[in-house]
Amino acid sequence: MQFLSYTFISSLVLFSFNAYSDERAPKSQCYITPGWAKEQNIEQKINEVNVRVSSLEMYIRADKQIYLTLGKIDRDLWRQVRAGFSSSYSCSSGKGYVKRIYINKDYEIDPMMLREAGRVILSKDELYKLINPSLSSVKEAEKARERAKIADAKAAEEERKKSQVNSKEEKHKEKNKNVEIELTPEDLDLLFGSDEEPSNSNKSTSTSEFLIFFGLLSFLLWWLRNRKNKKEAKRKMLFASLQEEFPLLPISTLKESLILLSSDNSAEEKLIIKKDLQDRHDKEVQKEEERKQKEIAEKKARLAQIEAEKAEKARKDKEEKEERDRILAKERAERKAALEKKEAERKAAKEKEEAEFRKKIERLNEKYGEEVGKAYEAKRVEIGMPISYVNEIKGNGHDRKRFKSKDGESIKEKYGKYYKRLASGKKSSTASYQMEIEFEKTEEGSWIVISYRDY
Repeated sequence: MQFLSYTFISSLVLFSFNAYSDERAPKSQCYITPGWAKEQNIEQKINEVNVRVSSLEMYIRADKQIYLTLGKIDRDLWRQVRAGFSSSYSCSSGKGYVKRIYINKDYEIDPMMLREAGRVILSKDELYKLINPSLSSVKEAEKARERAKIADAKAAEEERKKSQVNSKEEKHKEKNKNVEIELTPEDLDLLFGSDEEPSNSNKSTSTSEFLIFFGLLSFLLWWLRNRKNKKEAKRKMLFASLQEEFPLLPISTLKESLILLSSDNSAEEKLIIKKDLQDRHDKEVQKEEERKQKEIAEKKARLAQIEAEKAEKARKDKEEKEERDRILAKERAERKAALEKKEAERKAAKEKEEAEFRKKIERLNEKYGEEVGKAYEAKRVEIGMPISYVNEIKGNGHDRKRFKSKDGESIKEKYGKYYKRLASGKKSSTASYQMEIEFEKTEEGSWIVISYRDY
């Protein structure tokens, strides 16, 4: 009997452990799995099955084997689609799957991203979406995008370099253009000489005139370059002042106005241009102020809404708390009333039992004497006590022996059965008793104690 109890408890504990830790599928379902791998070669296995990591659910067993699955599927549906998969795929019950794990992009177990619920595939389309596109096609597409990005970056760099070269050439041309001066035919004759051969008398005069002309030309070039630089510096200062004075206006508008202000317009026209810029800037200031006011109003509205939601939540929480307190108070009152009722019933039963016990003692005193009544009250056997009262005190008797003679009829019974423990530690197979009592049959037909002895 003890062995059976131990076996039952052990089976119950093992069943409870499996029920808690095993992720096996129901009888009507199974896991689609292409096999298993260890953590150190999980990347190789995923590349072999050619399925995206996001489509896989992975379960680890107690022996550290990681099973790759697409999820649970109805067994009948699996039979319909089985022909479309390679022989490496099977449908497993999930026995031994201890827990679900998550593999990150570096093919490592990530304990911070465990899925809460396993996937159940309900249709063929849902299954095909898991395996298409394949892992290899996704990787190839990513490589193609990377190659396209590199090519675009190279093209952009070449375009930038080309643009810089063109910009330098244009600046050089513009610089040379600004220093070009138109020379009259007479000036050219003076500078390079005419086709006619000058007379000897005029050679020294021509040389002096040439030197004077060359000096004047050099001064003119210097003056033009200096004037241009001053004009450009003045334009930059004017543009900086416009940006400082009208910071909200776009750069394009300021550049257009700069051209007009730098031209030979009259002071009155320039004043009108400045006034127009001021009007535009005032409008932008007004728009900016309106935008800020709108943002402030929206922020206040959001804060008011948040406060209202908080107040509503606090009100609901208060109502729910009051309702819970009311229910708890009602339950406590009901439990208290039930306990009080149970206690009252227990007291009534105890009083009834005591009353019946006192009545029994009174009957014993009246019929069999006070010694018998006192012995029954003290839970001990006494001469003259009926057998029914003895059985109440000692329990049912054992090994009854009946004696009959001309003087009457008597029986002997043994009470307090137990088995002694032997020196070896085992229990004896022979029963022992605490007491033997002899009863005699009265004229009324009842059995009363006439002797007893303790073992």
